[in-house]
Amino acid sequence: MPTFNPMQMIINRIQQQIGGNNPLASNVIGMAQRNDVCGLEQFARNIAKEKGVDVDQYYKQALQMFGMTK
Repeated sequence: MPTFNPMQMIINRIQQQIGGNNPLASNVIGMAQRNDVCGLEQFARNIAKEKGVDVDQYYKQALQMFGMTK
């Protein structure tokens, strides 16, 4: 009996929606499949930087919101 893998299910769904037509999306999906956390974080930081978003500030706010500040 195959095991249920939620992450693979999500990746498969994204691949169905986007298909192989978007090289950037394909690269991100590949990083997710390889569990390349550093690559995904860098991708997110680059996108945020392009949009003028301070990722570190949002991270601090999220920690505060969940009562996880040091």
